[in-house]
Amino acid sequence: MALSSKDYLLLFFYGSFLTCCSSLDHSVKYKGSNEVWEGDPFELSCVLPFNDKEGWTLNSSILIKEKKAKNLGYILSKRDVDTFREELTLEVESAQLYHEGEYRCDRYSRDFHYVRIIPAPTDAQEQWHMKQEPTPHRTSNEYILEINKTMEFYCSSARDDNVPVMWYKNSRRIVENSESNILIVGSSLIIENAQEDDAGEYMCTVDTPFVTGYTDIGRIFRLNSK
Repeated sequence: MALSSKDYLLLFFYGSFLTCCSSLDHSVKYKGSNEVWEGDPFELSCVLPFNDKEGWTLNSSILIKEKKAKNLGYILSKRDVDTFREELTLEVESAQLYHEGEYRCDRYSRDFHYVRIIPAPTDAQEQWHMKQEPTPHRTSNEYILEINKTMEFYCSSARDDNVPVMWYKNSRRIVENSESNILIVGSSLIIENAQEDDAGEYMCTVDTPFVTGYTDIGRIFRLNSK
């Protein structure tokens, strides 16, 4: 049966609706600096679908709101990329140590951009001007497994050890038992006598105290074998 022009129009709008509203994975693309010297400027940006969960957060616990952004040293802006996406930009004119951490522009996204702030030298002013570029190394959400060593990781969104924290490895919850070499102490994950099979993707979630039963992604990182 031949379709009328009205049918084609309806199919077009239905397809557009699916394209617009199917981004349930909250995937986000970031760009910007990974390492910045204290006192230097830096800029981050992200492109994401239009949604009501947009807004920059630091370590999943600090919401960077427009009204308070300036007091924290941030300049926020955004622009439309196309019909379904927008670009959010975060600028800092003078990086401070408290600017270090995991930045998200979608509160429910697994994706984030980590910025490390390198403390400024405390010696003579000439040493500051002669500083060299930081030595490139793995991003802060990637770690190398150290065989037979004890490794400890902290859930960066947990403000104290009394906050309920759950840890996962490769999307499966970690449960302590007598045969496991993994310990959960407060907000920390401790891997004792690390072995090759301890490699994988680790994630912690934190119970938000403001809403009962609500959890937030606190940290995601990979532990890679050499």
